[in-house]
Parts: sequence; structure tokens; C-alpha cells
Amino acid sequence: MKEKRPYQTILLMLLLVVLPLGSWLYLKKGFNYQIEAIAELKQYGTLPKFLTKDFLGRVISSEEIEGKLVLLNFISDTPQSKERLETLFSLHDQFDDALGVAFLNIGLRPGMESNVSKEQLYRDTTQFYFIPTQGERPLFLGQNILYPLYDEYTPGDSLNFNPVVPEDLPDYPFFVLIDKLGKIRNYYPLENRERIKRLVEHIALTMPRTIEPETEVVRKD
Repeated sequence: MKEKRPYQTILLMLLLVVLPLGSWLYLKKGFNYQIEAIAELKQYGTLPKFLTKDFLGRVISSEEIEGKLVLLNFISDTPQSKERLETLFSLHDQFDDALGVAFLNIGLRPGMESNVSKEQLYRDTTQFYFIPTQGERPLFLGQNILYPLYDEYTPGDSLNFNPVVPEDLPDYPFFVLIDKLGKIRNYYPLENRERIKRLVEHIALTMPRTIEPETEVVRKD
């Protein structure tokens, strides 16, 4: 019987022990990271029932988006709002084929052409909803949407809030993540890039895996 050479023994140990151990540690680290990310998804209330029309005249209701992961964004005529919308389309590019993800934009009104282009309005009418304001006040879907006090926020903790007073608020600077059951799970300020990175992870971890399209594509004339 041939005697094993030292390098063969080392190679065997590498294949049988070191590599599996490294893979296990890598997977465990990834698993723990996911657990940490999911732990940040609290329950901050429920999206109220609503019935309205989008800019195309389609009737949009809370039932229309039921079962979908919803990213809620309030649009205004501020530069920050324009930047949020551009970020939203960047997020859309990452989840373009995820039919279980919807982007709900509220606050559209005449005179916002500089912030919301026609190309954006028609870019993807199966995932994007643009809801006009009702009168002069933005549609805030009730007082269930609050204003987080991020100066007191640390990752993993529950947020502190102020109530939203729409008429006193020129802009609402947060994305709001709502799960498929209509539960408000977290808020994300655009200026905090780490929170936006976490938003991407939260969408990937919680979006429905399979869902049938419900809204027909509307093409620009």
C-alpha cells in the first residue's frame, strides 16, 4: 500500500474540513444578517382602506394592492421629492420583474411637470401608481402614516413619531414599506444611504415570490 504524501493529506483535509467549515461560517453569517434585517421590520399600524383614481382614471383601491408589497412615496414640488422619485425608479429597475411589488406615489397635481415627467408616468403602469391630490391637500390615507423622528433612531429599535399635519408639511421625506397584509413595517429617509440600502434588502426579503398581474399595461399615445 502506497504511503500518502504530505501534500495529499493536506489537500484531503482542505476538501473535507476547511472548505466545508468556511462555507458553513459564510452561510451562518449570511443567515444571521438576514435575521438582523428582518428584526427591523416592526408593525407601525395598518394602511387604511381607500378608494381613489390614478392619473389615468383607473380606479385604485386598497384591494387592488392587497397581497403585494407596497412602497409608498409622497410627491410634491420640492427638489427632494424629485430625487426620491428618481431613487424609486432605480429601485424599480432592481425589482422590475417582481409583480408582487407595487410603487404607490401620492400627491400628483398640475404644475409638477418639472418633478414628474411624462416618461416616468408611463414607464411602468403595472407596478407604478400615481394618485393625484384631492383638492389642495395631499391624500395621506388618514393619520396612520406618521412622521418618524430619526434623530432618536437606532437600527433595530422602534421609532418615535410625530403626527402628520398635511397642510403644514411641504414635503414628506420618507419611503414607507407596507407588507402584503397592509401592515406598515418601516420608514426610510432618502438622505440616509444606509437606510436605503436596508430598504433594498427588506424588499428582497419580504416581497411575495409569485403573484399574477392584475393591472393592464397602459401605453402612452
